[in-house]
Amino acid sequence: MNNKSNSICVVAPRKGMGDCISFFGIFKTINKCSNKKIILLTVENTSAKKIFKNEKIFKKIIYFQQSNKNYFRIILSYLKIFRALSLAKSLGTDEVIILHQSVKYILISRILGFKIIEAPGQKFQRFFLKKNRVYKNYLSKVMHPRDESEILIKKIFNINKIEDNNFLFDLSKKKSLVAIGIAASGYEKFWPIENYIKVIDYLIKSGFRKFLLLSGKDQNYLERYICSLFLKKKVYFIKTSKLGIEKIINYFNKIKFYVGNDTGFSHLSISHQVSSIIIHGDCPPHSYSRFIYPVLGKNNILSRNAIKKIPFIKVKKKIKNLLNFI
Repeated sequence: MNNKSNSICVVAPRKGMGDCISFFGIFKTINKCSNKKIILLTVENTSAKKIFKNEKIFKKIIYFQQSNKNYFRIILSYLKIFRALSLAKSLGTDEVIILHQSVKYILISRILGFKIIEAPGQKFQRFFLKKNRVYKNYLSKVMHPRDESEILIKKIFNINKIEDNNFLFDLSKKKSLVAIGIAASGYEKFWPIENYIKVIDYLIKSGFRKFLLLSGKDQNYLERYICSLFLKKKVYFIKTSKLGIEKIINYFNKIKFYVGNDTGFSHLSISHQVSSIIIHGDCPPHSYSRFIYPVLGKNNILSRNAIKKIPFIKVKKKIKNLLNFI
């Protein structure tokens, strides 16, 4: 990708924080191989501006909204994507890498006159690209979004390896906290709270006393419930449901290991090089980091109710094995 500008636009409109963080190694690779700062276009739910606040690889992070709810909202979302890409182009770039399967980003980029447009070429995308870099044909089996993006970036820059997903942080901090990730983005991602209580009880018996409860904004009642069960024991809980993401991030370089739902916090934990036992329900586990320790249901079947059926004993065994290595 030869271009005289000092920046490159990257469109990565994944659903939430975890999706965006899991692409960090890809962003680092684009920056390193192109020797250009990234203008990142994503959605506000990723919290990218806060998560990547101190990362020097980004020139600017631009939010836009997208919708598939009704005709009016779809048209409105197209206009917002148009404005976001227009802003990126006005910042001095003529090249865009689209890390998403939708054809709309390619069409809008063409209308705006981007000279270089790269995308995985999934389904209808392939008909609007000069080079189909990932998928052989329209009927090719669809890959995991991160996997297809990895292949795309390797082909664009003719490389064999993607950069690690790790953030830069103070490694000297004492790791004294155990992170318990009860936050979840939906029913199919939430392991029953009774199991987490068993996990905490097991960890207390194993000698751990300080816990970081990584909770969602509406989970204050769960935090209180958990804390109330351990009042008579000398246990210290840090509750996060009322904290902003920037304050929560400050705790991550003090985490010894993570046990919890497959959510944004688990990916944040991984990128802080924290061994993370991640409990999966409907979504397949990632494999981009050696710090990932996935737990799946019976026969590794993924479904809406799969996470509810994962027994405590299965996670306990994973914790016990992990404690032998950290």
